Amino acid sequence: MSARAQAFLWRSLVAHALGAGVGLVRGERRTPASVRARYDAARQGLLDRLQMLDWDQYTRLPSDQYGFILLDGDVVWGSLRTVRDRMLDRLRAVTAAYACDGATVVEFGSGDGRNLLFLQRHFPTVSFVGLELSKVSVELSRQAAVRFAVPNVRFHVADVCENLPPLPPHGEVALSFSCFALEMMPRVFRRAVDNMARASSVGLVFLEPVPELSASWASQDAPSTRLQWRLDRRRDGALRTGV
Repeated sequence: MSARAQAFLWRSLVAHALGAGVGLVRGERRTPASVRARYDAARQGLLDRLQMLDWDQYTRLPSDQYGFILLDGDVVWGSLRTVRDRMLDRLRAVTAAYACDGATVVEFGSGDGRNLLFLQRHFPTVSFVGLELSKVSVELSRQAAVRFAVPNVRFHVADVCENLPPLPPHGEVALSFSCFALEMMPRVFRRAVDNMARASSVGLVFLEPVPELSASWASQDAPSTRLQWRLDRRRDGALRTGV
């Protein structure tokens, strides 16, 4: 990573830490309820605009959305779609290893559903299930599936760190994955990992900047050593896998 990118990330970290400090002084603490309320509010705006968006705008982000992005180890001003497309390419590549006919893939923390809608178009013989804390996000995902006529994808309201809703039989779930979701659970993500391991019969994929996952799955107390697992901690560039 370049010196400029490191400096930018350091300034961002300081700003985030200062914001978190203010929250602590005020007695604020991230809880499932507070996270749910934040995402419900954010996704309501997208739900209101859904009918005005086309497929590319929804799954790949609008082409006119610009901001500072991390690209090839450097911070640049560019289209958010550029990094989104890279992420989708990586997600499609890892899913392809498990996408056999009749299999089910489960996303833990499915957000607005765009990842699963994209994947279902590429793997039409696979069923997809999204688990998401935010009720508004789940409603948005369901309506997007209808709007873009995407079959074989279901979304459920669920706290992935707690008891899960009924899923397909264990032997049918070939892959559990998360994509920048575990990073939002700094104190409790291990519970989600345990649930992911229990749900899948074959593989886990973590597209997460969470280095603790590597040590966790290399240890003797990993929730399941029978599973294939991959950890991708990068936000740009080529896919890197774990074991």
